[in-house]
Amino acid sequence: MKDTPSAAPAATGNLMAWVLGLGALAMLPAFLPLPAVLAAVAVGAAAVWLLSQSPSEAVTNASSVAKPDEDLDLPPPGSTRSGAASRKFSMAGDPRTPRSVSHKPGAGLTPRTAATSLTPRSAEASSAGAALSSGTTAEHAAAAAGDGRPAAISFADSAAVDAAKAPLQQRTTVDQQNDSSQPAAGRAPTAETAPQPVALTGSAAILAKLRSQRQAPAAKEQGTAAPPKVTVLYASQTGTGQEIARTIHAECSAKGMHAQVMSFNELGFDNLTAAKTPIVVFVASSTGDGDPPDNSATGYVAMKKQWPGDKLAGIRYTVLGLGDSNYTRFMHVSRTVKSRLQELGAQCFYKCAEADEVDGLEATVDPWCENLYTPLQKVLHEIQHPQQTAAANGTSASKQSSPPDAARKALGAEPSSYLGAEPSVMGAELLASVTGGADGGSAAGGDVPRVQMELSEASGGGELSNQASLFGEDSALSQPDASSAQPSATPSRTTSASRAPVAQVQLVNGLAPAGVDLKGVPALAPCRVTINQQVSAAVAEEARQRESGIPTAEQLKHRDPEGHYGSDQPYWARVSDARRMTAEWSDRIVIHMELEVSSSGMKFGPGDSVGVLPQNPAQLVSGLLQRLGLDGDAVFEVQPVPDEAVSADQRLLSHIPWPCTLRHAFTHCTDFTSVPRKSLLRMLAEHCSNADEQRTLLFFTSRAGRDAYADEISAGQPSLLDLLQRFPSCNPPVDALLDALQPLAPRLYSLTNAPVAERIQSVAIPGACGPSKLQFAFSVVRFDTKYGSKRGVASNWLANLAQPWLSGSVKAGASKAPEVLLPIYIKRSTFFTPPASLATPMIMIGPGTGVAPYRGFLQQRMADMLASGETRPGTAVLYFGSRKQDEDYLYEKDWQQFISAGALQKLRLAFSRAQDTKVYVQHLMREDAAELAQYIIAGAYVFVCGDGAVMAKDVNAALCDVLKIGMGMSDEAAHDELAEMTKAGHYVRDIWS
Repeated sequence: MKDTPSAAPAATGNLMAWVLGLGALAMLPAFLPLPAVLAAVAVGAAAVWLLSQSPSEAVTNASSVAKPDEDLDLPPPGSTRSGAASRKFSMAGDPRTPRSVSHKPGAGLTPRTAATSLTPRSAEASSAGAALSSGTTAEHAAAAAGDGRPAAISFADSAAVDAAKAPLQQRTTVDQQNDSSQPAAGRAPTAETAPQPVALTGSAAILAKLRSQRQAPAAKEQGTAAPPKVTVLYASQTGTGQEIARTIHAECSAKGMHAQVMSFNELGFDNLTAAKTPIVVFVASSTGDGDPPDNSATGYVAMKKQWPGDKLAGIRYTVLGLGDSNYTRFMHVSRTVKSRLQELGAQCFYKCAEADEVDGLEATVDPWCENLYTPLQKVLHEIQHPQQTAAANGTSASKQSSPPDAARKALGAEPSSYLGAEPSVMGAELLASVTGGADGGSAAGGDVPRVQMELSEASGGGELSNQASLFGEDSALSQPDASSAQPSATPSRTTSASRAPVAQVQLVNGLAPAGVDLKGVPALAPCRVTINQQVSAAVAEEARQRESGIPTAEQLKHRDPEGHYGSDQPYWARVSDARRMTAEWSDRIVIHMELEVSSSGMKFGPGDSVGVLPQNPAQLVSGLLQRLGLDGDAVFEVQPVPDEAVSADQRLLSHIPWPCTLRHAFTHCTDFTSVPRKSLLRMLAEHCSNADEQRTLLFFTSRAGRDAYADEISAGQPSLLDLLQRFPSCNPPVDALLDALQPLAPRLYSLTNAPVAERIQSVAIPGACGPSKLQFAFSVVRFDTKYGSKRGVASNWLANLAQPWLSGSVKAGASKAPEVLLPIYIKRSTFFTPPASLATPMIMIGPGTGVAPYRGFLQQRMADMLASGETRPGTAVLYFGSRKQDEDYLYEKDWQQFISAGALQKLRLAFSRAQDTKVYVQHLMREDAAELAQYIIAGAYVFVCGDGAVMAKDVNAALCDVLKIGMGMSDEAAHDELAEMTKAGHYVRDIWS
């Protein structure tokens, strides 16, 4: 050893050992009165002496502290942890779960790193503090005397080192194997293979307990509170907004900010206050015709109610909107949220931004997120130090925009640093060795033992961002001016095209090779929840009984007086008919399904959609539970992680109706079959014990792994079970898994009927079935990938339920049909509805199942014609496309009958495979350009329904050509005209991707 403890601490430790030793010897013959008295005196004197110790002396004498230059003798990957403390925190997925970092000089670090990473971070820190600042965790703060091997303090007994640890910032790290320079046995362990804490005994245990008791009242007297919390909220239907929000949360946590992330529903509008949420970052998207996503609808509706103008005073906010300008009410939710925050007294601290799917979300989201953190740090400082801010601005503190008294009181006394603990030099240097450093250099020796996820250097030195592009593309790192009151969210940025391209790496036997570039690996999102399976027997039994009879009697009886249902309280409708609409020999399966809703009180119209709540296949659920080693019948409750306070009315993982069984959660509530997002891959990497597998998952989330992610993940579309089978060393805890998985989203299908009678004035309406039934069509999704055959969750579930009708064993309207029930609700449409006047022309474009809603349009049109006596309505044109007329011509007879009745004036059909040259609807539109232009001049409504990935873009381009050919417009004028039609509600799209 190069360093030795000072003489004073050593002498103090000897004195303690001497006094306690005498006391112990004196207590042996306890039956003698005099020795008993001596023993009491000795123990009492020792206690008095211990209570007089300083924090640094207490830590020094607890045990021999590991020196900064000693090796930690750690087990190789594959070792397991045991013990109460370990089980408690690993189950919780707590972000404070210890991560061990070898601090042998030069082991996987550059010489500069080895030289600087051992610098003590505080003048008051003892040798224990120095050990902590050089990378050790609380478990390794104390080392065993004599052989240099580290002892560990369990979390329950770690109070003795709290004082030394407080000024230091804990770091979350990820194991990385350097195959060329480090033997397998010397690898630093992952979270699952970290060494088991060894509880202190004897004098060290007594010291820890006494120190803990003395520290608690001292901290209480000081009134020190945690820094104010950054609340990242999201309103997300497809998961993109949630992914962005979770990435922001992870970055905030990695930078030392106290942060939380949740949906608006999980927080609840009542908890949106300056005291509880002084700083809010809101990522908001819309669904349908500008409606709020399901996970935020409750909070959104409450926010729109009448409130006092200072309801949200003291809150500092920013909003990132996500949307698609193809839709009429573009950015409606995000703009409403922004306006309501402002109207209710909140103050914007960072310029809000809107990302359009048409232009590519990453063009706006990446720079906005990169430049967010400096303003966040500034507003945190302003909230905690109003006097300093006032002095700097030359104003009084009372005039500053700060939380009201209630908020200030909730925040407590000002801590010494508004960002919490001071960053570790080792964290920044280790990051530099992985990312190539601020000057672009590379680390020597390939991979380092662990990838440091800390993303900021010491204050004053700027920020070194390691944030991955949320969309797989690295992006600019320019920072806004910290002195600006409204930093630019979209500064002048260096585009990807102008930077040197990232070298792409080929996988070797499905694994990323050693030394692969891991720049841009996102920070690990802290787990927010603890899964508690220790519920009472009565609670467990009630949950199991409830799930055994789904739908329950209570669910079947539920009726909303106004006929309003939703994903949280659906109506259970009975299947009354189902039939296949494509040829039996075709590999394409489209099914028409009918539901009985006569007693529901539901109101619907043409253009509305039916929301269906699907469930995951039982076989996949069982396979996942078996792979994870979980008991599907185990009942659990959700609790926040330790030290994370939540309001009584907040419900984490609100999409799961806990208490429930794990099988129910994975069957009905979580999506583990969709394309895995990078935040999920990042979490899975954290729980791999095999370094090669861990490196591969991390590589998929990195910049250099962009192509690998596109090929292996986006194109391969593996389910969670596929990934766990591919990476057998990955064993994520159930807490982290349930927190990371997206909710299983409802599926929306366009209604193909209107609520009109079957006959009006003795005239039959084609396909009409009255207001008591809903009809919709869906394609059964099945395809092959490198992971095997894939099946769409909802469409195959519905097809299985329809089998009694599809097989012919049950006829439509049969009195003895099986009772097949579906949980559903109606999603009303605002703009995608036929024009109110029969005289208004309408152009309907719908290839494939996109034609379904126009059946309802024409039913309503024909019913209105019969009711009004109108015989010459405005022109209605329908463009339909499919493969072949004898294969997938959907609702063929109905279209012919509408033409005969005068409800449809023109039907244009594009069968793409009926001839050598493929023909699509956009080709027919260009042929009809002059005619369509005249309809548009006359005020026609243009409707587009179907695939948004390709078809909608091609149709939009064809409409531009129609305007250019038929009206002589320039390309720019044609695009502007379509934009104006969209705003006016005359160009409406109901598309999906």
